[in-house]
Amino acid sequence: MFRNLGENIKKKLLAVNIWSLILLIVGIFLLVRPESTLFMICRLLGVAMIVIGALLIASYINMRGEPVAAGALAGGVILAAFGIFILARPDVIAAFAGILFAVILISYACGQFVEMSTLRTFHDDRWYLCLIGGIVTMILGVVFLFHPMRLTSVLVQVAGAAMIYAAICGFVFHKRTADFASEVHDAAE
Repeated sequence: MFRNLGENIKKKLLAVNIWSLILLIVGIFLLVRPESTLFMICRLLGVAMIVIGALLIASYINMRGEPVAAGALAGGVILAAFGIFILARPDVIAAFAGILFAVILISYACGQFVEMSTLRTFHDDRWYLCLIGGIVTMILGVVFLFHPMRLTSVLVQVAGAAMIYAAICGFVFHKRTADFASEVHDAAE
């Protein structure tokens, strides 16, 4: 029983090692080349949308006369058109993500100003912390609103760093589990 357990663990660890290596490589690429990676992801999304759109259009051709056929055609055309747009202008999609995060930061800063006002009303001695946090968050939000690609690049780099960390954890897990598997194997003999 333990002999099979050790062999099963070793097989699963190979998958962990491969996945960790992939995470490490992608993480480094995200960290070093965030904008290129983001554009590549947008292009892959565009290609996927075109393929799915084409499949929906093909299913429309096969289902003519069926009640759902018009929906397949409409969905296919919309997906394919949006996919073509993404392929042609990945920078617009990437910038939109940065603008969305900038708006979230600005909204959060407004909330901090409300909290500051509430704390001042109750004569709290540390109301100024919300003021400082609100000002810093508002400045970041406004800067990122006018430079959305910078924020998007930073977020992609953070994702890259997280992938590198996950890869390192995977390698550590592999080492520790391999040691455990060896101990189980040795104990079974």
